[in-house]
Amino acid sequence: MQRTNIKIDWVFLIYAFVTLFFGTSIMSFCGLIPTEDGLIARTHYQGIPFLIWAYLSNRKVRFLKEDKIFLFFSLLIVLLRIFLFRVGNLAQMLTMSIEPMMVLAILRSANIKTIKYLTYLMCLFFLVECGVALLEAVTRVVIFDYKNMWNDGIMLYELRSHSLHGHPLQNAFIVSTMMIAVMLSKLSLPMKYSLYFLGLMALFCFNTRSSIYLMGGVLGVGLWRDLFLNKNVSVTKKILMFFFVWACLAYLFVQIETFELGSRLATKMNKDDASSQARFLILKMLQDLTFVDLPFGTDGVQIEFLMKKNGLRYLENSLFIILYQFGILYLIYYIVLWAKKLFALCDSKYQFIMYMLVLAILINTNNSLCTNTPVIVFVIFSVYLMKYFNHKTYEAINNNTNLQR
Repeated sequence: MQRTNIKIDWVFLIYAFVTLFFGTSIMSFCGLIPTEDGLIARTHYQGIPFLIWAYLSNRKVRFLKEDKIFLFFSLLIVLLRIFLFRVGNLAQMLTMSIEPMMVLAILRSANIKTIKYLTYLMCLFFLVECGVALLEAVTRVVIFDYKNMWNDGIMLYELRSHSLHGHPLQNAFIVSTMMIAVMLSKLSLPMKYSLYFLGLMALFCFNTRSSIYLMGGVLGVGLWRDLFLNKNVSVTKKILMFFFVWACLAYLFVQIETFELGSRLATKMNKDDASSQARFLILKMLQDLTFVDLPFGTDGVQIEFLMKKNGLRYLENSLFIILYQFGILYLIYYIVLWAKKLFALCDSKYQFIMYMLVLAILINTNNSLCTNTPVIVFVIFSVYLMKYFNHKTYEAINNNTNLQR
């Protein structure tokens, strides 16, 4: 029996609060972005000190054997790249690999009260994140001015909300992971779809086509399961839910037309579109990699050369960025390990498949995984949010992860 008088891990919750609410937009608005593009600027510097503090102050936290092997291999790749006279990319390795592994280790040993307060923070963040996005879209003003850092990313004729986490792609990635958690939860149907439509409206404000199409598809799957396959819901409730969803969709379309949300949907996603074409051109860069570059990655200068050669300004595919920077060996290891972690966290194969489907599409159309925003941490938080909504007991939430100890 678990004790009722449990100590809450406040240091970890401070880390979670900073991670959720002090995104790139806020840090830029407060003038807390380092002027020099060094190791600190490329990491999640505002949250890592609290994470290290939480790790060192909790004696129960420990890494699994497979975690230690992964962390060792990650550092080995960094050292190997330095040995091959290339940039080690330690900052990126910290954000996309080491930091989320530490978060997972802490949550694995966290008590129910800590997890409960984490979910409260997540719910508050979701409302604030989506609310700021909607306010920016309505007022046509970026509230937390991010223009000084991304002059190329904001077009005067096509304002895209930047909310708390800077670039619209980063915000869309984060909101989408939380939307899938809401859709897979056992919340009441009105609450579930109210939150989901709020997130969907935010995606229209971020104006990211891939996320809008993707989460629109998830909405269709969720409606099919809840309104047609769920035998635990009465016919009356299903009819009421049908009209409720219809009203939400009607309201969404009115707002889209009134405030010109999702204007980029008017441009088809094919090889003739500039943004989509950039994703096709990434594939062409593969043929220029050498036998050393493919397994261990290449350096920044070579990547820039290959981008110019193929007419690319940005790389908006996280998997290919990892491949170019760390090589195909690390990429395969990374995918397999985190897929295994996600499978262990999810309560069913359906949850796992839905999460993997959403993440696979987002990562292939979004470069957020390779920025200083720890988006994998947001994925982990989202899974725990879903598990808390579904169980609200320590034993049930940690059932699968406990088996790995």
